[in-house]
Amino acid sequence: MGIRKPRESLFENLIAERATRYTTLPDGLLLPKNGKFFKRFSAHDRAELQRTENLWAENKIGLPWPKSRIPKGAETARLLEHHYGYWHEMFAPRQLLALATLLDGIKAEKDYKIQEMLLCAFSSTLEANNLFTRARVVRKSAGGQTAAGLFARHDYQLKLTIAENNVFGIERVAGGTYFSEFQLVLAGLAYRNECWEFQHIEDRKREKVVVDGLSNSDAVVACENSMEVSHRSFDLLVTDPPYVGNVNYSELADFFYVWIRLVLKDRHAWFAPELTPKSSEIVENSTRGMSREDFYSGLSRVFRSIHQSLPDNGLLVFTFHHTDSEGTVWEGLLQSLCDTGFEIAAVYPIHAESESSLHLLDKENIAYDLIHVCRKRRENPSDRSWAGVRQVVRRRARAELAAIEAGRYGNRPLPEPDVRLVCIGKCLELYSAHYDRVLDHEGNPLPLHKALQDIGAIIDQLVTRERPLPPQLEDIDALSYAWLRLLMPARGEVGVDKVNKGLRAMQVNTEDLKKAGLIIRGRTGRGRTYEVKQPLDRLEDIRKRLRKAHERTAQGVLFQDDSALATSTIPLVDLLHMLIALAEAGEPIWPWIERFSNRQAELRAGLRFLRDERADWAGAVDRVLGVIEGAPLFNGAGIA
Repeated sequence: MGIRKPRESLFENLIAERATRYTTLPDGLLLPKNGKFFKRFSAHDRAELQRTENLWAENKIGLPWPKSRIPKGAETARLLEHHYGYWHEMFAPRQLLALATLLDGIKAEKDYKIQEMLLCAFSSTLEANNLFTRARVVRKSAGGQTAAGLFARHDYQLKLTIAENNVFGIERVAGGTYFSEFQLVLAGLAYRNECWEFQHIEDRKREKVVVDGLSNSDAVVACENSMEVSHRSFDLLVTDPPYVGNVNYSELADFFYVWIRLVLKDRHAWFAPELTPKSSEIVENSTRGMSREDFYSGLSRVFRSIHQSLPDNGLLVFTFHHTDSEGTVWEGLLQSLCDTGFEIAAVYPIHAESESSLHLLDKENIAYDLIHVCRKRRENPSDRSWAGVRQVVRRRARAELAAIEAGRYGNRPLPEPDVRLVCIGKCLELYSAHYDRVLDHEGNPLPLHKALQDIGAIIDQLVTRERPLPPQLEDIDALSYAWLRLLMPARGEVGVDKVNKGLRAMQVNTEDLKKAGLIIRGRTGRGRTYEVKQPLDRLEDIRKRLRKAHERTAQGVLFQDDSALATSTIPLVDLLHMLIALAEAGEPIWPWIERFSNRQAELRAGLRFLRDERADWAGAVDRVLGVIEGAPLFNGAGIA
């Protein structure tokens, strides 16, 4: 496919001028091997800048550039606060001259297919040629520095220091130029004719390998709204769900849309509005009155529509980046997926961000997306007990960890947060296949939230090497596990950040801990701490919880034999706290030990673990252990 040259105009003259200027370099400059150089901003440069601004003032009436206002929104609020009222104010006059001239040349192209390919490159060029562009340090082998685009952090972030790129710069000198972006379009055309994939070889190197059969495939590919596909049948649907209110894509897309619509509005009706449509977007956005519940209900509508369009052997594939510290977003997405009749057939990690991304400045951030491959759940899955499923989950997690360590996902080791998430995803394959038929000890369907918590605790035990728990505690509930791993050492208040980061791996969130009475908002640090409740602080509350649990599960006196089943559902942390508090208060312990006789093995293991970790509890713990192990109820220290 050839590309004809646009009409001879200011566009063509500027390209020729820039090409001559940047292939003939000034004398006396020390040039590195890659051809880049730095020079001072001279009086000549100032005169050139003024000449360009004058040229823009003289020609802007006849050139295409956006004149619309920036609307109020969640993402655009920052722009309005800093007095950016119009889209064109995000560009310097010299940038406006170059971009508008380039767009005018593209607009003159008569072949619509070629024109739209030129527009694709133009749209990418906008991101690195505006007043929000920054200088980014890259590998020395890649040139040392380059201009980084506006959306490195997926928002309109103002820059204290602006790096001006060159719209018409030579491709080998800088990225983000029109010529470098158009090379990507050409690469896409080449890929269409000869599809390839990367294959890893030794020493972390990789090479391109052509995939036979894809280039000449008779498959029909369609790009449509996932919410509106139920009227058609597809064998495979690939989508990328939005991330609640983290990224308001339509508000960010306006930055590009207001430019390219100037070429397309007369040909395509959907480019006629001044801004992208907002009402149908599935997102949480308070400026548009869209809540978290609206987001989840929108996801459910999409999954239902996809479910209707897929044949029984069809696949739904989507990616998700698990960055929320409490896991609630991922849980909500999985809930919508399972409720609409899908199961997870496979989960694969793929690197989500470049190493220079602002999202990865925190090294504890998750670097990988999970690709979820889903299929319709069979209509009559068999009932499974959660106790039995937990054992299979543990075996799957161990097998997945071994595969990761053996290099299943490449030669580079996965970061620990990603290892945890991949293992959780693999374990969810089993749970989702029997969704709503995985039963707890009472024969009720186990909620997804509880399954995620237990799976997270299992994975964390397998991955964590620091202060491992005794083997007798490998099946404890998730809340107790989170307390033992994260909160137990604290004798007062802990930072909110420490708690949130510690919970990332466990699928337990702070609301769970608050509801359980394990933490309350701290009194110091202006709300940036949590106070960890100690055993004596919780004693009366635990007694009330136990009475209510007993009333729900057994009719009769408190210590009835047939209520032993109910005792297994009480969190271990509550039992440990109660026994330690009773010992500290000098109250009777034996009736409670007898009541929970079916859990003496884990109580004994938990108490011994606490004695080694909390010296201030050692005396109380020894008194409780003495009762459990048959020591006299009375000794020189007083009541046991």
